[in-house]
Amino acid sequence: NFSSWKKETAFFNKLGYSTVALDLRGHGYSDRCESYHSYSLKIFAKDIYEIIKKEKIKKFLIVSHSFGCAITITFSKLYPNLAYGYVLIGSTYEAPPKLKLFFKNKYINSFIRNLPINFKLSRYHPDNNYFNWTGDLNLIRIGSDIKYTSLKVWLYTIKIFSKYNEKNYVRKIKQPALIIHGEK
Repeated sequence: NFSSWKKETAFFNKLGYSTVALDLRGHGYSDRCESYHSYSLKIFAKDIYEIIKKEKIKKFLIVSHSFGCAITITFSKLYPNLAYGYVLIGSTYEAPPKLKLFFKNKYINSFIRNLPINFKLSRYHPDNNYFNWTGDLNLIRIGSDIKYTSLKVWLYTIKIFSKYNEKNYVRKIKQPALIIHGEK
């Protein structure tokens, strides 16, 4: 959600750097997609590429946080020479083992497949700064995501992430990459 980056974009703009903060599809002010299959790491990465292409951005760094880091790593894999570098904050290169195990359950997968997509939900996410005090796995934050995108889309996106494993690829990134991980 682009509102999460207000302080950082203001700071870098004062230093003379141009910044672009965006809402991924299904977040903030971006539109929801009709198909839940439109919410994948590869499609999110391609969305970023399309914005870079449309805005004619030539030399850039991608700064990302949490789930956005998985998207950034996917972007790097799809477009390996495009970005000048990466800053990954709170990143991981693979999904937690318990998440992988959860989505191996055939009943969970059947439940997700049979859920309806209710797009008569809230039109916009609230300002993400409302969630600054929460962690990524906070029920209020998750509830807001589900309220906007639907339970099916949220679960599908987490299911896609459960298959994420770029441990070997991260070592191959050629551009400068600052990876910040941990509580402090």
